[in-house]
Amino acid sequence: MFDKKRKSIVRLALLTSLLIFGGCSKSFVVTSEVPQPLIERVAMKAKMDYSEEFKNYVYVEGGDDRALEKVDFGQAQVGMFERVFSNLLTIVEAEDSDYEMKIQPQILDFQYSIPAETKVNMYEIWLKYRLRITDKNDTEIADWVVKGYGKTPTSMLTSQLKAFNTASNVALRDIGAQLAIGFVTQPSIEDYIATRKLPEPAPVTDEELESEGDVEPDQTPLNDAAEVVEAATTKAEDLIEDKAALTDGAAENTDE
Repeated sequence: MFDKKRKSIVRLALLTSLLIFGGCSKSFVVTSEVPQPLIERVAMKAKMDYSEEFKNYVYVEGGDDRALEKVDFGQAQVGMFERVFSNLLTIVEAEDSDYEMKIQPQILDFQYSIPAETKVNMYEIWLKYRLRITDKNDTEIADWVVKGYGKTPTSMLTSQLKAFNTASNVALRDIGAQLAIGFVTQPSIEDYIATRKLPEPAPVTDEELESEGDVEPDQTPLNDAAEVVEAATTKAEDLIEDKAALTDGAAENTDE
């Protein structure tokens, strides 16, 4: 009895998702809800290089038998990348030429499943990105591929569309967490940041060179170890002579 009731509830949920996705528009716009990451900022200027295709990315289903034929994902993914990297690096404007690193994200794959298709009361999203990271001269620093996954049980949300959006954001957060934590630990990126952090020695000015020659008389350095030994020896001999003179004087006073 219980199993039959449970199966009826599942069928009702599947039917509801079909009615919502199938009866309404087959296009959906994902809105980004990625929180601000708590990460340590890297002292480096970077430029985000988004292609028009990336900014306006829309997943288009090849067949006509799926509940969703189009998923507008461009604004959501740009929002995630902006949120992560603006807290990790100092992001400059697109026209700014003063930067040390350029980040070019590319979406390689977007997949989704809904309960009506999988017979499981779950919305799932799969994402795959490639990040090409270069220096100011367009020399490659890293070529990094990141995969993300998100799911949301429909029982947790009353709206099917909201469940789909939440699953998308869980996948985006998964990507964002990997970027925030793993960016500075990528070997090639870590090496590049380390080299950029090395301070360059300041050039010696003419004034500093002249001031080095103006040494006070009592601070004149001895440039040779032999001079140190000679000075110490002379001082010791002087002390011995003074002591001998004192001794002779004391002896003469005793004789008298």
